[in-house]
This record gives sequence, C-alpha cells and structure tokens, in this order.
Amino acid sequence: MKTKLIICFIAVCNLVNAQWQQISFFNNGGIYSFAFRDSNVFVGANYGLFISNNNGITWTQSLGLPYSNVTALAVKDTNIFAGTWDNGMFLSINNGQSWSAIDSGFAKDTGVSILAISGNSVFAGTGGKGVYMTNNNGVTWSAINNGLPVRSNIEGLAVNGTTLFAGGPFSNDYGLYSSTNNGVNWTSIVPQYSFYPDAITVIDTNIFAGTYGFGMHYSHNGGASWNNVNTGLPADTHGFIYITTMINIGTTLIAGTDSGIYISSNYGTNWFSFNNGLVPPYLSVSALAVNGPTLYAGVGSNIYKIQLSQILSVHEIANSPEVSLYPNPSNGRFTIKTNGINRKEYIQVFDILGRNVYAAPLNSNDTEIDLGNNAKGIYLYQIVTEKEELLSSGKIAIQ
Repeated sequence: MKTKLIICFIAVCNLVNAQWQQISFFNNGGIYSFAFRDSNVFVGANYGLFISNNNGITWTQSLGLPYSNVTALAVKDTNIFAGTWDNGMFLSINNGQSWSAIDSGFAKDTGVSILAISGNSVFAGTGGKGVYMTNNNGVTWSAINNGLPVRSNIEGLAVNGTTLFAGGPFSNDYGLYSSTNNGVNWTSIVPQYSFYPDAITVIDTNIFAGTYGFGMHYSHNGGASWNNVNTGLPADTHGFIYITTMINIGTTLIAGTDSGIYISSNYGTNWFSFNNGLVPPYLSVSALAVNGPTLYAGVGSNIYKIQLSQILSVHEIANSPEVSLYPNPSNGRFTIKTNGINRKEYIQVFDILGRNVYAAPLNSNDTEIDLGNNAKGIYLYQIVTEKEELLSSGKIAIQ
C-alpha cells in the first residue's frame, strides 16, 4: 500500500493513542515562546524567562532579564535572543545566565511579538512598529517597512528560503505581505481587508495562514489565490475558528487553537484533534515548538510534551519516495519498499517506551529488516535522511 493511500488512516490511529505529558505549571500566567540550546529548554512567559536543563522536570527563572513578558525567543549559534513586550530586546551568549539589552535602532517603547532567523539575519515583528532586522547579532537594528502599512502590528512572521512573510492588523488595513529582498520592499499577497494571520507556515510554495476567528487559509501558489481549509477544526457557537499558533514538521501541519491542538497530513484538507492528556477546561494553545524527537506545547499556564513518534503519520515531504512496509503484522521480518531513493536514508525503530531498538541505512529500493529478537508488540518506525529530516513514520506489529 502506498503512502498516499494510508495517510489519514494512520493519522487517526496514531492520534487515538497519543498522550500528552504535563511537565510544568506556571502560577504566573501564560506561556508565550520556546527555545532550545544544548540540553536547555527556554520558556518565555508572563513576567519572565525560565530555564530547564532536565527536560522540564525543574525550572529556574533567569534573573538577568527585567520583570517582563517574554513574548519571543530565538537561537542563532551561541546567541539567544529574547523579545519582550514592555522592555525591548535582549541577548544572552551564555545559555541565559546573563543578558544584555540590544535595542539600538528600535523606536522607543517597541514591543516585540515574534522573532525569525534566516542565515545571518534576525527579524523581529513588533507591535505597531512593523519589522526590524539585524545582521550583527543585535548590535544594531534597522526598520524594514517599505511597502507595509503604517503602524503595522506584526503577529505572524515566517521565513521560507529567501522570502519573508509578515502579517497582522494595521492602522488602516490588515493582511499578509511578502518580501523577496530581506524586507527592503514588501508586497501584499492577499486581497485588502480579507484576513490577517496570527500564525504563518510555509512549505515550498504552499502558504498556510492561521487567523484568529476566520480559521485556516491556504495558498498553493505563493499567495496568488487562497482557499479555506477548516474541515475538522473547532468552531465556536458563532462559527468562528481561532488559530493561535502553528508549526510544520515536513508536510505535517500542527495547529494550536483556543480549543486544543490539531494535526493535518494532507495540506489542511482534514484536521484531527489530539488533546489526550491536556487538562481541561483551559485548552487555549499559545506556543508550539519541536526539539529533536519531542514536541512541546504551551497551553494556558501549563507546558506539555509528546514524542513525535506518537503522532506523526506516514506522509510525504518534497521529493520523498513512496513507502510501503510488508508484511505487517509479521513474525519480525519486514520488507521496506521505497520508490525514488536518491540520497542517504535510514530506518529507525522504537518500542512503545521510545527506546531505539533498530537502526540501519536503506541501501536499495527493497530493504529487509529483522526484528525477530524483539518482544511481540507494537513498534514505531521512522525513515529519515542523513540530515534527520523525517520522510515517513508509522506502526509495525510483531506477532
């Protein structure tokens, strides 16, 4: 059976068994952002930044930052950037032990809402002041707003190759803009007054814009035309759909809403909830981020995590081969058939506790694997590139 035929089936099966693990509760309010460096997890929250070096079991507050709402985080090499809503931008070069203000070039009283990195450039979306950029790790910043409306509130910001995307409500308009020259010029890619995104994700020429109230918008042609892709997403009693944050892993989309977390493996055509383990009634999702094999979520005042192997369905990314695995179930001997291998690819197999029980390269279009020495049960497999890009994943059963 080919990949395209089993996407939705495995997605549903995986999500039924997926279970979020609550790892933290912050008494002082909401979670805004995540960042990761070495073994450290950084969380921007109401009134401060918190650091864990044991995957969220314990946290310490970084005292080098002022008492601020840390709304945006980004990591570039050894540099950690922290944008606050009420005290400007800060930089740490020692894993958050100390911080320096890096506001040169920002307009007075600029609140930072979101950060994005592309190559040597760091971009900051702000409240009412548009987009700023630095090429020298924050020593100086420059406003890059030519073509953006005045008093631009940037709530969505994304980078795809050499193209920037920025969107939000403006003083006399709202919408979504793109730039192909690092923000020197911006061009609107949606009709006037149509929608503005709180979250933007781009996969090749496919743009996904999650809005606060008007659901998910999708363009397959770089913004030339748009469609709504909301099947399965939660609507309130008035029909409004609130997308609060969004990321992609390959071609799998994960969206945070005001009613939990949803996943799509077919470019938004269908969405499935996976909220097992989230503690009601507060299911408003404010942040999503991936670190290695783990997905983190900020939901209300809680932080949750889940292993990607629990939720990712068999799916394709750009130029990935079609994949089939048979017989399944089996006595432990399986054959993986791939069409189109043109690079180094590997299979990894994990037990239900997340332990890696098998790993090997795929050397041909038909590769046999022998798991006969493992106990009977359900296992998860992933096919990845040498750069650890996920090509496909699914379940196998040993009987």
